[in-house]
Amino acid sequence: MKKKQVQRLAAFSVATMMALQGLSVSASGPVQVRTDSNTQMSSDKEVVYVNTYDSSKRVHDFDANWKFYLGDANGAEGINFDDSAWRTVSVPHDYSIEQEYTQSGEAESGYLLGGTGWYRKHFTLTEDMKDKEIRLDFGGVYMNATVWVNGTQVGTHPYGYTPFSFDITEHVKAGEENVITVKVDHQTPSSRWYSGSGIYRSVDLTVMDKVHVDLNGTKVTTPNLAKEKDGNVNMDVVTTVANEGQDTKEVTLVHTLREKGGKDAVATVTTEKQSVEAGKTADISAKLQVNKPKLWGLGEKNAHLYTVTTEVKVDNKVVDTYETDYGFRYTELDTKTGFSLNGEKVKLKGVCMHHDQGALGAEAQRRAIERQVEILQEMGCNSIRVTHNPAAKELIEICNEKGVLVINELFDGWHKAKNGNVNDYAKWFNQQIGAENQIVDGKANMTWAEFDLKSTIDQGKNDPSIIMWSLGNEISEGASEGGYYDISKNLIKWAREVDTSKPLTIGSNRVKGVIGQSNNEHIKIANDLTAVGGMSGTNYSGGNNYDALHQAYPDWFLYGSETASAVNSRGVYTTKANASLDKDKQLTSYDKSKVNWGALASEAWYDVIKRDFVAGEYVWTGFDYIGEPTPANKINAGAATSWPSPKNSYFGIVDTAGLPKDSYYFYQSQWNDDVKTLHILPTWNEDSLVKDNQGNVEVVVYSDAAKVKLYLNDKLIQEQTFEEHTTKAGYKYQTVTGKDGHSNMYMTFNVPYEAGTLRAEAYDKDGRKIENTKGRSSVTTTGTAAKLDATVDRNSITADGKDLSYITVDVKDANGNIVPTANNNVRFTVEGAGTLVGVDNGKQADHQSYLDDNRNAYNGSLVAIVQSTKDAGKITVKAESEGLTLDTVEITTTEVKDETVDKTQVDSFYMSKHYYVKAGNKVELPATIKTRFKNGTEQDLSVKWDEVTETTGSFVVNGVVDGKYKVSVTVNVIDQLGGLMNYSATTPKGTEPKLPTARPAIAQDGTVLNVSFPVTWETVDKAKYNEVGIVTVNGTSNVLGTAMKVTASIRVQEETYEIVGSVDNPSKLTQDIEEGKQSDTLEAVWDGKTEIADNTNGGPNPTAWTNYANSQAGDTTAEITFQYATQQVIGEVTVHFFKDNASARYPKANTTKLYVKANDGDDWQEVVAEETIGNENGRVKPYTYKFNPVGATLFKVAVTNSDEVLATGHKPCTGITEIEIKKAVGSYKTNTTAKLASLEVNGKALSAKELEANAYYTLDETATVKAVGADNAAVTVLPVNNKQIPILIESEDHRTRNTFVIYLGQEKPLLPDDDSKDYPVEKLTAISGSEYPGTGNEGPDDLILDNNANTHWHTNYNTSDGADVNKRWIGVSLDEAVEVNAIRYLPRNGNNGHVTEYKVQYRATDDGEWKDLASGTWDNPTTGWKLVTFPAVKAKQVRLIGVHTIAEGGKDIHMTTAEFRVVATGEVTPPEPEKPEVKPGEDYPVANITGTAGSTQAGNEVEKAFDGKTNTWWHTSWNPASTADQLWFTMELKEAATLDQLRYYPRYEGEDLFQGQQNGFISKYKVEVSMNNKEWTKVAEGTWEAKNGWLTADFKKPTEAKYVRITGVETLSNGEAKTSDMAIAELRVRVAKGEEPEKVDKTALNEAIKAAGSLEESNFTPNSWKEFKKAFDAAKAVADNKDATQTEVNEKLAALNAAKEALVKKADKAELNKAVEEAGKLKEADYTSSSWKAFKEALEVAKTVQKDENVSQDSVKAAVDGLKAAKEALVKKADKTVLNKAIEEAESLKEADYTVESWKAFAQELADAYSVSRNDDATQAEVDEAYKALTEAQSALVEKEEPSVPEDVNKDEAQKYYDACLGHYVKDEYTAESWKVYANAMEGLKAALADENISKEDLQAAVDAVEKAVKGLEKVGTPTPEPTPDKKPGQKPQQKPEQKPAKTGDNMSTGAIVGIVVVAVLAIGVIVGVIINKKRKK
Repeated sequence: MKKKQVQRLAAFSVATMMALQGLSVSASGPVQVRTDSNTQMSSDKEVVYVNTYDSSKRVHDFDANWKFYLGDANGAEGINFDDSAWRTVSVPHDYSIEQEYTQSGEAESGYLLGGTGWYRKHFTLTEDMKDKEIRLDFGGVYMNATVWVNGTQVGTHPYGYTPFSFDITEHVKAGEENVITVKVDHQTPSSRWYSGSGIYRSVDLTVMDKVHVDLNGTKVTTPNLAKEKDGNVNMDVVTTVANEGQDTKEVTLVHTLREKGGKDAVATVTTEKQSVEAGKTADISAKLQVNKPKLWGLGEKNAHLYTVTTEVKVDNKVVDTYETDYGFRYTELDTKTGFSLNGEKVKLKGVCMHHDQGALGAEAQRRAIERQVEILQEMGCNSIRVTHNPAAKELIEICNEKGVLVINELFDGWHKAKNGNVNDYAKWFNQQIGAENQIVDGKANMTWAEFDLKSTIDQGKNDPSIIMWSLGNEISEGASEGGYYDISKNLIKWAREVDTSKPLTIGSNRVKGVIGQSNNEHIKIANDLTAVGGMSGTNYSGGNNYDALHQAYPDWFLYGSETASAVNSRGVYTTKANASLDKDKQLTSYDKSKVNWGALASEAWYDVIKRDFVAGEYVWTGFDYIGEPTPANKINAGAATSWPSPKNSYFGIVDTAGLPKDSYYFYQSQWNDDVKTLHILPTWNEDSLVKDNQGNVEVVVYSDAAKVKLYLNDKLIQEQTFEEHTTKAGYKYQTVTGKDGHSNMYMTFNVPYEAGTLRAEAYDKDGRKIENTKGRSSVTTTGTAAKLDATVDRNSITADGKDLSYITVDVKDANGNIVPTANNNVRFTVEGAGTLVGVDNGKQADHQSYLDDNRNAYNGSLVAIVQSTKDAGKITVKAESEGLTLDTVEITTTEVKDETVDKTQVDSFYMSKHYYVKAGNKVELPATIKTRFKNGTEQDLSVKWDEVTETTGSFVVNGVVDGKYKVSVTVNVIDQLGGLMNYSATTPKGTEPKLPTARPAIAQDGTVLNVSFPVTWETVDKAKYNEVGIVTVNGTSNVLGTAMKVTASIRVQEETYEIVGSVDNPSKLTQDIEEGKQSDTLEAVWDGKTEIADNTNGGPNPTAWTNYANSQAGDTTAEITFQYATQQVIGEVTVHFFKDNASARYPKANTTKLYVKANDGDDWQEVVAEETIGNENGRVKPYTYKFNPVGATLFKVAVTNSDEVLATGHKPCTGITEIEIKKAVGSYKTNTTAKLASLEVNGKALSAKELEANAYYTLDETATVKAVGADNAAVTVLPVNNKQIPILIESEDHRTRNTFVIYLGQEKPLLPDDDSKDYPVEKLTAISGSEYPGTGNEGPDDLILDNNANTHWHTNYNTSDGADVNKRWIGVSLDEAVEVNAIRYLPRNGNNGHVTEYKVQYRATDDGEWKDLASGTWDNPTTGWKLVTFPAVKAKQVRLIGVHTIAEGGKDIHMTTAEFRVVATGEVTPPEPEKPEVKPGEDYPVANITGTAGSTQAGNEVEKAFDGKTNTWWHTSWNPASTADQLWFTMELKEAATLDQLRYYPRYEGEDLFQGQQNGFISKYKVEVSMNNKEWTKVAEGTWEAKNGWLTADFKKPTEAKYVRITGVETLSNGEAKTSDMAIAELRVRVAKGEEPEKVDKTALNEAIKAAGSLEESNFTPNSWKEFKKAFDAAKAVADNKDATQTEVNEKLAALNAAKEALVKKADKAELNKAVEEAGKLKEADYTSSSWKAFKEALEVAKTVQKDENVSQDSVKAAVDGLKAAKEALVKKADKTVLNKAIEEAESLKEADYTVESWKAFAQELADAYSVSRNDDATQAEVDEAYKALTEAQSALVEKEEPSVPEDVNKDEAQKYYDACLGHYVKDEYTAESWKVYANAMEGLKAALADENISKEDLQAAVDAVEKAVKGLEKVGTPTPEPTPDKKPGQKPQQKPEQKPAKTGDNMSTGAIVGIVVVAVLAIGVIVGVIINKKRKK
């Protein structure tokens, strides 16, 4: 299903791509060559683009036809580098989006990594470019870019978001091919969000005359526009002109102003001539006047742009033409009313926007950006805050054109890394550019912060859309406080040096919390911004925060720089939980979900719109973006949830695909006054929404109408209205009439669910229906998915190779309704003049590549993105899905009209670009080359090559095709190869690998050439791949006529499984309990929630399943079966059981069974699992089952109830809240090691330390070498070359190479830190001229021999010894005189006492004469070992004199030394070391321990874990980063020993987590032991709290072992648990103490047995006696067993005593028998049903206890008490005769005879009387009370009065008469005919009253007509109802009371008791229930 549209960068090895997961290789390797002959080979043919640029235009698009490679490419900057195997791409290009999501990445950056990427572009400049200035302009490269031109490095640029340029004039050649190389070094982590990687913005090639307008060289201002706008407006134009020529030039500028795109000049001016000196620039000022220019404003129709065309003239000739776009507009800020544009107040309705484009990654594609802006404008958005980095120029241009305001933000943080992102821009912020960097406008001493700020502002200074420059965002968030204020002063200064026309601002999340703290740096920054007219942005302020800030700082201009942070998915209505992911990792689409620091969408806007002084808000965020998927965010590597974890945010109003969420329509209803919004949610399929307990659905309507009516299946069910509010500044908003608060800015309805169509109608203030609305105004219950519906955003695009078309596909039912939960897989096919570049559905946790040609719909929809080619024509896009009707769209691509492009020009050649020739032979080049022209035609044309004269090295040969088109190739002359690189890989067991067809060539010196030669591999029996192990395959290659051998080492491995999240949703969920006996809610076991609800309302518990009813019927087992559409691989199951007070109990251990069917129709197979019972949490306990992964189409959980006897009388049942079924994902590890495991040279095996040196020296002239790679690394041993044998080691994943060199006939050179030839330190004695008599780390001279760099000898500073050069020396005395030739000196830490000038002396005897050996100087400060060599002498003592030293107090006053050694020339026999003794109860001697580890960081080797120093440590590799399976450390003991404890001293430098002072701490560990380093046994596991000091892990029992391994199951990194770092300062293992024969004491046991034997069975209950007898027999068996251990004796004694204590005496039931007998005499007919029911249940319980032999005396007493209480609670039935008679009398009255109010009260009392009358359980008091209330209400009835006819007719009296009639006469009481006459008369009177000109006579006539009609009204008869048989006098017909099913999971509410209940508690509960019931009825 995942066919790739473009090549993925994390490509799998060809050998394993069909079967392996995660086995990655290099994206592209060295060039594979074709054999042309025995003397020549060539690279594969490729498309070689011509890329010719001329002087026909100033700016050339430089985006097309770059070569790209991901990974290390040594030498790629070279001009002749062979890049033919690299991929051709066009920029903008993002190589992170092409990679696989990985848990090595971070959630905050979308689990996508960076890495090193290389780009190369070949291009030709025409001859007319020779005298031109050429500049390369980059829009943005993320990040740390280095640029070469024709092999020369021109500079670097670290920041990823700002433009930069290089003048490449001196480095390019006209008329020849040139090459630009860009290396992008994006090392992660570098960002708090997804950044992307690569040249992700456009590149331009700018061509200019020597005299030209400089970069961003024109500045236009209109400082008096506000005053002059209605007349002549003065424009100030300042132009920077550069002269790169050799002579001073006289320059004239002509400025012409036109409307953008227009031809007519609006204004023009010509400057006076001005001299511009050679090599300098000059600013030339001019003024233009324009009359009443059109002002630039909001919206595309108001975004009036002008263009200033600047012509540069020299000698009256135009040498340069430069255009500047400009918009006439002015802004103002007001502390009370906020922001205004062109004199009109504007509320900033803004969004924050990150830069990524979803499926396109970070690529700044213009159309993608434009589409986003269009979608936001349709919502009503008028401003964008670009967060948190400068925008691409394309966004600014689009906002200029469409009338959108922009806050352009310069930085996220400043000088401190955020969130532990050690590679973010803070690394370079204060770093100086440096003199060698040729970046345009850069200065050597300028910091990168200043450069990037100024280059951004300089580029945007004329853009009308930019209203503010933001200097930073939450600058200390994720970092630490301090230093920001000083930096801010520089930033403000630098910004205002470039532009003062736009205010400065900052987004601060700190100021709201430090109000009143005048010295707080954030307050000071805000005050400084205010002082220069800037604005203060406050992040996540609520209404109270705004008010407090405004009150405290009334002069601040305030706005919400970051608001809301609501988190929602698109189209999810099955949950309303706040920021809580459901099992599909979705969040609700209701406006009910937000982060804990934020606000809901409506909440944030409500706080802003009500406050005029708040200029506006910028919602976080307009669109979802990749990374930061809060609430599943994480700031270090590893999955934040089960994998796949969400990888993009939930913050957006629109998802990454550009599909709006529901909140979009909330904002549209508030922000867009040009449209009417009517949007309804949720969707109306029952499975797509959530209902409350009454079956109602919360329906939300977003609208700006005055009134909304809601219809369900065309029946009006509800309506609501809005009322409008207006602020003092004139801003308007609406709330539901009569209500206030943010949640009333929209309408909420409670609608009983009924399938069909729910629709809304909108009405304006005048009651007119609004026909044209935006949004989803109706929702319909859909059928199943039937068809696809594809729509395209634009059906005509430009054929420029860049333009995009977005195709939205909806999955619809047969009636054309979008199926709201559809997730069908949709595949796209693109034909014609376009390519598919991305598919997106907006789903956060979807890890399918955006580059695939298919994707699942998400909640019914998805989007495909198609890009045009450069060929005009048609694009046909087909969307299809299995089982659905497909759909097709067509897009037209129109030709780009560019008069500078000649379609007959050559576009490209198809040819081999590189040739490899054997030395001594002449290269043979092709006679013809296939040539493609820009018009699409192709021809094979002849080529004439220049004569080749070179015979060595690499060189370029030029040629001419068809006599006019230039072409070139690179020729490499190969003298002698050392060989071809051997190969290694891994493959799954049973899978035959596909070996590479070619291998890279290696030069004799070990250099890997960028060329590969074909290999023929031997045939290997496939059966060899069925066994785990190494399979060796031999191959041969013909390299220019020489046969070379190659070896492939294939490691066959078995799949390892990882548990990664839940399996798919089941297609069917069933239980084996028949329908009538099912209890509670089966679906609850798969709803993602483990909690149990109390469920006190009765009915099935919605949060759990039970087998309650079935268990009470006697069945003790139950089965739940999950069925899946496709087979799932299951590896772990957790069943969450719960208990309650009634019946649910936890099952006993190992009674729950699991079964699977691999396929439907197979037999059930039991799964053998290891059960682990977890801790109880809120009445829920998890039982986890781990087992070997199994495939299952059906999976079954079989439970068996607990067998305990419940005192409640219930039978136990089993309850489950959730069954978590975890998916097992198989993977195969590919090793990353590029080291040697062993190396033998002439039979000598090198030590581990020698192997780590990567070099070995031997005096032998020849060598036999045997080398083995570690972890199956490929090893290639080359022949001897120049007395060296290079050995190349390449890792199994082919990403890492190392070289080991054997040097023949050479002695190992001595290095300062090489101690291999030191005279043994054990045979040295320290001597000195003076020593300080100190203790600890400083003083005595013997500290120079303690192997501790942190201690040092010091001259005595209590005296003046150190000032005396004769005492300022340190030395050693040797045990015997030997020949020495060097000394090694290690200075102390810190500078005090360092030697800057030295002299070395020796003497042959202890009292001989000192003689000079050497002298010299050392730099200061100095660190590390220093080496002084001299001719060999035989010496007994050697010393170092500090001729001159330094110290804080001055020179030559102290001398210090940390360590001092002498180097002997010959072999010195060290003293025989003492053999460490292995002592029981003590640590195993470290001298006899060798350490190995999963990985090791250079400088932190394994030996540091045994060096006795807690300030040094071993550490896993972090460069490259280690994986979880490398977090282990093994100790190999010299001899096996019995061990019982491991001791661990962690790395602990302090408590600063962000500085990594505890990084690598093992927080969760596992300890294993082995005798053979293969089979391991776990002896300890657990957790450790992070602290300084020794930590211990006790073994389960003493165990013999030779190897001990500790694994970091979880380790700390920046304070968070993860699996990437592990460190050990010290590690020890303890030898177990020897054990003496155990003495077993059975005295107490025998006494207990004797006492127990005296008890008699007849006195105790059977059950308790049974358990006692079992314990008694077991105790006797141990007492009789002579081999029994003391542990066994103690256990059986304790068990016997416990069983004895648990014996239950048989109960006395006399009182119970009597109570039962008396209760049996009572009669049910005498009592109310409810009280009798409770009494009967208590009696049944008492009888049950009466029969139970095992019942306790307490249970008997409880039964008696319960029965007595129930008897006392019996209620006698009441006499209702009088009440029924009163009801009968009341029924005879008629409503029409009485006033409405009096009848309403009477009717209520009558209804209450009915209720009491038909209630069998009503008490006499309730009956009497009902009678009294009814008769009083009847007495209070007020008879109606006939309306009186007015005597003196006027309008007021007539109106009163009309109203009285209207309220008095009721239509149903009169005949239809008489009512018709009356109704017509009333209509006449109504019309008369409405007539303003009616005469008194006519009014009188109308009144008379009504009077007459009233008299004519005829009453209709009242029908008498037939009596019902069961109706008693005064009663309504009775209904059966509703039968509620039994429920479990509550805590003993009255409604929960079904069947037999708790004895005493039941009776008391019944009484309480009756009393409560009575009170309620009263």
